This record gives sequence, structure tokens and C-alpha cells, in this order.
Amino acid sequence: AVYCLSCSEEAHELMSQAFGEFANQRNNTQVPNSKIFFLGRENFPKTFGAKEYKLEEAQILASQLRDKNVTLVTCGSLVSQALKVAEILQQKNIGCEVVNLHSLSHIDVATIQQSLEKTKGNLLTLEDHQKIGGMSQMLISALAEKNVSFQVRIHAVDRHFGQSAYLAEELYKKHHLDALSVVESAMQLLN
Repeated sequence: AVYCLSCSEEAHELMSQAFGEFANQRNNTQVPNSKIFFLGRENFPKTFGAKEYKLEEAQILASQLRDKNVTLVTCGSLVSQALKVAEILQQKNIGCEVVNLHSLSHIDVATIQQSLEKTKGNLLTLEDHQKIGGMSQMLISALAEKNVSFQVRIHAVDRHFGQSAYLAEELYKKHHLDALSVVESAMQLLN
């Protein structure tokens, strides 16, 4: 299983659960499942205010719905950008439900489908990974397999490799992963 972490609290909770599962499997003479955790080099906040963390469940981090709405699915270091998107959209009288999909190898289709039902299938994805083979494509595939209706705009790195910057925000802007780029995409999706 692969996990992309967004804050210290999430890292502590999910890794503690993983260690617990590992110990239980070993005690029951089972071969423990492998788990990989990614946490970037950015300065992460302690918490984004999630009520609870579960290894295989996505989290709704913000939900302020209006007449026009979008579901924004993200993970890892871009959770903070996604929450900024939600704030900016609120100022434009557009609702946004921000979903933290920290489990990349187990897509929580049920949570995302429920969100898409509330937002009339308007889906934005935001990831700091290649568009090809990334979270967005895995999510779209999982939703399509369940016949979930949606229209999507993907924000991911598009065929660029090996770049670095002093601040991650510089790369986010360059690759249109910053809050303002995603807001613009949301406006296009809703029109």
C-alpha cells in the first residue's frame, strides 16, 4: 500500500495504524503487508483539522457547498493549496468539497462518489506527480469502473522532469498546481 501524507498528525496516526497492523499480522503468523509512506521536504503543518485518520479512507477536509460546487481531490503537500482553492471559491460564491486521498493504492471510491453526488459530478484533481500514471489517472479509472458520472480537470505535472526550486510554491505555479490556477480551472469546469 502507498500513502501520501499531508501533515505531522496524519503521519503519526497512519504510521501508528500501519505498525499496529504489522504487529497483528506477525502475531498471527501472517506475512505483513508492505506499506510505503511519502512525506515531502516542505514545512508541513501539524494538522489540517481532520477528525480522524484511517489507512484506507479518504477524508473530507472542507465542505462548504453553494448553488455551484466542485469536488477537489488532492493529497500530500498540495492539501494546503487545495484548502486555499476552497477559500477563494467561497469568495466567488462557489462551493468546494476538499478530499484528501492519502491512500494511493486503495482508492476510496465511496467517499469520492458521495462528494461527486453533492457537486453534480464536477471533479478537480490536484497532485504533485506526473499526470501519466498518477493519482488522477488511478482515481478516474476507479470511478469509471464503478460507473460514476463526472467531468474532470486534472492538475498534475505534464511531461516535465527533474526540476527543483528553493520553494515548492515556485514549482506549483510553474506547473499550474497553485491555488489560482486551480480556481481558474474550477471556473471553466462550471461554465
